[in-house]
Amino acid sequence: QSFDFVITVGGTGQGKSDVLRLALKRAGAKQSEDQTKLSSSLPFVCANLKDAVLFGLPGNPLGFVNIVQRVVLPVIWQSFRTDPFFVRRQKVFMGFDYEGKAGDICVQLAPFEGKVIALPVQKGSGRSSAFRDAAAVIPNPQGRKIEAGEAVEAQMFFNGLLG
Repeated sequence: QSFDFVITVGGTGQGKSDVLRLALKRAGAKQSEDQTKLSSSLPFVCANLKDAVLFGLPGNPLGFVNIVQRVVLPVIWQSFRTDPFFVRRQKVFMGFDYEGKAGDICVQLAPFEGKVIALPVQKGSGRSSAFRDAAAVIPNPQGRKIEAGEAVEAQMFFNGLLG
């Protein structure tokens, strides 16, 4: 049989139980060389497996939501339509201090005193609320400190575009 896309969940990190890369190598898949151009620091795999594009997504719900929204859905959407994928951006205000590391900050959005504030979506294994709460991502590739109240640009997820 032939498939356009294959999507797996889990096994994409670098630990002993993370075996997707080895399985793909044994299957003769050609992996994309640099995933960091697509997702900052989240562990995921993109490969060509026969005639299909394979996305190996992280098992962590927050990482899964981020990669599906920012990488997988746009690729699938573009493969079936001729229009380019539209990314809606919105000015928001940080509702928390972020000391973070380089990467994306996954946030929920809430109205507050006539503004839209960004609140963190909690990372953690088994937190299915990440699927409900995640509304946008704030790219922070340099890992700079962001103060509460600072204006930043958020990239809206599909659930905020199609709802």
